[in-house]
Amino acid sequence: MSHNNTKKNRILVIDDEKHIRSFLKETLELSGYICDTTECGKDGLRMLRESNGYDLLITDVRLPDVSGLEILEITGKKHPFLPVIVITGFATIESTKAALRMGAMDYIPKPFTTGTVLSAVNSAIHASFSR
Repeated sequence: MSHNNTKKNRILVIDDEKHIRSFLKETLELSGYICDTTECGKDGLRMLRESNGYDLLITDVRLPDVSGLEILEITGKKHPFLPVIVITGFATIESTKAALRMGAMDYIPKPFTTGTVLSAVNSAIHASFSR
């Protein structure tokens, strides 16, 4: 499954589970994206601050240092045009509503499939380019 774009979109994944980071990195890179990963929120925020620009952020809700919802809030203020997808193994209606209210483009419960991830990623990137 190759994603056809002349500019390779850069995606940052923040998740404390190594197998999730590896799965997402492999899936996204096989689809033509450039993917960086980190296991903690503070590193993710630093990477966002120091990078030349990401086209999408995917973050877990539960992280060891900063919650994914805090990352969503900070990102919304500092990078208002950066689309964010929230993933979690602990989905509740309340957390879903909170994430969407805070500006998340999508909210994906774990476990998820390759198709679910790629569909959400393609939608989020396409929506951000049409803003």
